[in-house]
Amino acid sequence: MLATMFVACGDDGSSATSEQTPVVSIEKKTISGISQKGPFVEGSSVKLYELRGGDYALTGKNFTGKINSNDGKFSLSSVTLSSQYALLEANGYFRNEVTGEKSKGTITLNALTDLSDREKVNINLLTHLEYERALYLVGAGLGVKAAKKQAEAEIFRAFEIQGDFANSEDLDIFSKGKGNAALLAISVLMLYDRYGEEAGLTEFLAKFAMDIEKDGTWDDEETKVEIADWASSTSLSHIRRNIEEWNLGDVPEFEKYVRNFWNVIFGLGTCDKKHEGEIKVSNNKKIYLTIYDRFICKDGAWFFANDHEKDTYKWDAGKDGEVRAGDVTGKKYTYFKSLSKWLWLDGWSLDVPKEFRLNPEINYGTMTDSRDGKVYKTVKIGDFTWMAENLNYADSVSLPSLKGNIQCINNDISNCEVTGRYYTWTAASDSICPPGWHLPSEAEWDTLFATTYSLTSRTGWESVNRGNTADSVGFSAMPCGFLVVGQFDMIASGGYAACFWNSSSKDLVPIGELHGCDSFGDWGGATAATVRCVEDH
Repeated sequence: MLATMFVACGDDGSSATSEQTPVVSIEKKTISGISQKGPFVEGSSVKLYELRGGDYALTGKNFTGKINSNDGKFSLSSVTLSSQYALLEANGYFRNEVTGEKSKGTITLNALTDLSDREKVNINLLTHLEYERALYLVGAGLGVKAAKKQAEAEIFRAFEIQGDFANSEDLDIFSKGKGNAALLAISVLMLYDRYGEEAGLTEFLAKFAMDIEKDGTWDDEETKVEIADWASSTSLSHIRRNIEEWNLGDVPEFEKYVRNFWNVIFGLGTCDKKHEGEIKVSNNKKIYLTIYDRFICKDGAWFFANDHEKDTYKWDAGKDGEVRAGDVTGKKYTYFKSLSKWLWLDGWSLDVPKEFRLNPEINYGTMTDSRDGKVYKTVKIGDFTWMAENLNYADSVSLPSLKGNIQCINNDISNCEVTGRYYTWTAASDSICPPGWHLPSEAEWDTLFATTYSLTSRTGWESVNRGNTADSVGFSAMPCGFLVVGQFDMIASGGYAACFWNSSSKDLVPIGELHGCDSFGDWGGATAATVRCVEDH
C-alpha cells in the first residue's frame, strides 16, 4: 500500500511534506549498535522499548541488555515488536573526551528509531537531542524519518554546522567522515568547561532539548557565549590525543567544527586564503574581551593573535636595527634585515630564533650530533665544554625510551627549533646525549655554578633581576621553563626560569628564578624539561 502524503505545519508557519508510513511488525531481529557520549563503558545498560504504531506511545514491552566492554557496543537479540518504532535508552558512565577519563556520574541518552529497514542503531548525543523535537514534529503530522531528519539538521545549525549528513543512528565518533566529525564536535562542545564534573550535563541536555522542541532553534545566547569562550581557549590537540589513546578507531576531523562554532559566535566571519594573516576584534559585545584579545586568520581558521602578531600587523619592512613600539601593547620591536622580521627581543617569545639569544661577543665552537646530523654551538667554561644550546634529538627508533617521552610546546615541531625538546626523566636518563657527551651530574652543575652565575641569555627573560645578564661565559640559558604534559600541555615558569635535568637525581636544575623549577616529585611523570649535554673528559 502506498504511503499517504500530507503537509505538517510548525509553530513558525513553515511547512514540510511528509509521509505516513504503514505500521509493520518486527520479528526476532537482532538490534546492535554503539552507545556514545564518549563511549559508554562496561556495565552500562541498554534498553529497547516498543512504541505503538500511530501515536508512538510506550506499550510497556521492552528488551534489556548490557555493554560488556569499554567501546560502547551493544546487541539485543530476538527483538519482536508489534510496530517498527522503538525507543532505545543507554544509561551508565562514559568516557569524557575533554579529560580522557571515565565520567564521575552517569547519564541517560535516548534514540527514537524506525526498525523497518535497519538492524543497527547507534545511540549518541544527536539521537538524544533530536528526540523531543522529533516527537513534536511527529505530533504535527510528520513521519518519524522525516521528523528525525529535520530535527537533526536543526541541531547541526544550532552549532553552526552546515551539511547533509547520514542519519543520526548511523554516525560514529570513531569513524572518518564529515557527519561523524560534526557529531564529535557537538559531543565536545556540550561538555565545554566541566572538566570531569559532569553533574550538570544531564540538566543541560534537557534544557537544550526543551529549547528547540517547538521551533527548532536554540535561543540560549548566554550559554552559546560561554561555550564559545571555552572552545576558543581549550586545547583541541589534547582532546584529540585523549580520544586517540582509547584506540577505538579513527578520530574524525572534529576540530574545524569546534573552531567554526566560536568563530561565528565571536562574529569573526570567513577565514580563507583571501583573509590569511588578517587581524580582527570580535564584534560580539556579550563576550568579555579586551583590546588585547584579537584574532588572526591562519590556515583557514581563526586563532588568538599573539602580541607580536597584533603589534606588528601590516607593518612594512624597516631598516636593519630599527626600533618601533607595538601598536597594541607598546612593546619594543627590532627589525632584523637578515630575517625580514620584526622581533621582540626583551621578553620571552618563540618568534625569536635561538641564535639571537647567543652572546655575539663569545667565540663559540661547534659539535655535530652523529646520530641525526644536527649542529650545536659549544662553549668551554672552566675545565668543561658545554653545549650552548638545548638538545633537540628525537629519534625514538634508535632510542625507544623517547617514544611518548618527548614534547614540543603546543606539539609544534618548529617550537623545538627554538627551545630544544622537552624530555621526561625516563628519556633524559637513558643516554640521551650524543656519543662523547653525557647528561651532567649534580657535581658538574655545581662546578659550573661555582665558576659563574652569569649563565642566562642577554634577552628573553621576563624578570630582569633574575635574567638578561651579561652572559659573560656564553652559556646563554633561555627561560624555557619546563613542560607539564597533562591536560593543557602547560609551560611552567616560561620566561622566568631555565630548567635542566641532571643525571644524579630526578630534581630539575634551575637557572634564573631560584624557585622557578619544581621537582619531579611535585608533578610526577608529567614533567618534561630541557637538556644540556657536557663533553666527556
